[in-house]
Amino acid sequence: METIPFDTIQSAIDNVCSINTEEQLDQISQDLFEAQPGLAGFLIEFIEDMGDGAKDLGFMMALVLWKSFQEKYPHIRALSEDEVVARFEEQEADLEKLLQVDEDMIEEMQKAEALNGQPEVFNYVTQELFGTAEDEIELSDDEEVHLFMVLRFFSTCLNDLAKETSSPLKH
Repeated sequence: METIPFDTIQSAIDNVCSINTEEQLDQISQDLFEAQPGLAGFLIEFIEDMGDGAKDLGFMMALVLWKSFQEKYPHIRALSEDEVVARFEEQEADLEKLLQVDEDMIEEMQKAEALNGQPEVFNYVTQELFGTAEDEIELSDDEEVHLFMVLRFFSTCLNDLAKETSSPLKH
């Protein structure tokens, strides 16, 4: 399976960051919900109790991730709500470990992504949430960790769907 290159992610970032009207945001949001209703609904439910800045950042980052996967793998299927719940339950123990995320854990995850995942996607998420840029939205440590968890789940699901699409065993 091919990895998503940084320039694809940068293009998605540029696309999402160029949104400057409510209509454009509504359209791209509607596109996400039509393409991945179960996954998008899960994301919204997971971030709904966060502060406005964290909610906005989490949703925009999810749009970037989705647009990146959509560009590289345009034919990934939608996950149903039941599939999203089942996947979350399967991954819940691993996701809960992320509550204790630290630099060593991120480094190990980066190594694993480089071998069997989407390293540029992972780098985007970690840099955006844990990097130190001056124009960033101020997030509490809890918000950073919770956004990391949900975006990790979101991108893992998209990556699993991309693997299905690129599998030579399709019937």
